[in-house]
This record gives sequence, C-alpha cells and structure tokens, in this order.
Amino acid sequence: MPAVRCRSLASRCFAGGLAMFAAAPLAAQMPPVIPVEQFFDSPQIAAAQISPDGRWLAYLKPYQGKLNVFVRAVGADTTKQRRLTADTVRPIRQYYWSADGKKVLYLQDKGGNENFHIFSVGVDAAPGDARDLTPYEGARAFVADVPRTPSPHGDKVQRVKLRELARQEFAS
Repeated sequence: MPAVRCRSLASRCFAGGLAMFAAAPLAAQMPPVIPVEQFFDSPQIAAAQISPDGRWLAYLKPYQGKLNVFVRAVGADTTKQRRLTADTVRPIRQYYWSADGKKVLYLQDKGGNENFHIFSVGVDAAPGDARDLTPYEGARAFVADVPRTPSPHGDKVQRVKLRELARQEFAS
C-alpha cells in the first residue's frame, strides 16, 4: 500500500510540474496590467440620452475633472457640442430631459452633504445658467418621474411638504 501512495504522490508532482511548465508560455502572453486608477477615472462620455423631440443628444462628460452635462444636435460631431452645466466641485451623476426637450433637469449636492437639489437649464442657455428648483436648505430632493408629454401646467415642480403631511396623518 505505501508503494502505491508513493507512486500516486510522484505522479501528482510530475503532473503539477508539467502543468507549470506548460503554463509558462501563457504567462508570457498575458495582456498588460491595467492601473487601478483607470477604473475610478471619469468616463470620456457617459449616460447619453436623446431628447423627447429627437433633436438633441445630451451626455455626461468631464469638464475640469468633474462630470457635467453636454448637449449637441443629433447627428452633429463633437466639435458642435455645448456645455450646459459648469460644476467644477462635484460631478453630476443624474439628469433628465423635460417632456418638451427644451430643458435638462439634473441633480446636484453641495459639498457632499447628499442633500440633492434639482436644477433646470435650457438647451440654449449659457453654461452655469441653471435655476435651482428646490432651493431649500437641509432638504433632499429627487426626481420620481418625468412626464413624457408636456403638462398643461407648464414647468411646475410638484412639491410635498412632508412635515405637514405627517402632522395631518397623525392628527386623524
């Protein structure tokens, strides 16, 4: 029995050495290692969306190291792009088209406090001409839904005062 165990161990060692020897040429053909920093860099272009009217293409692209919203006419090359936002402190991660395709809504926090505000900027506006639709300190806004058809009420943002709603709920 010990002779069989020894032979089995010898065959395993031989097979293991053969596998390492056969894998040596494969290791020489491995692709170069990607630096870990490249996994966390801003993308060149991300989150592209066509406007509801089909005229514009919006996307996130770095501006001074932070993601901002850019827009260009559908079919135009990148030399015709225009920057809509001008944030150099925090990247913009989410944006939405208005139903008529004339404005872009985007979320942004200040200083990393996670209290996001909703901003609106026209497609023809200058960079940085965004309007804060939720200018309340200490509140966190989010976009629950963007209608796909223009509202008869215009560009109004629907607001709910949660404290008032909570008082009414507990009072009844």
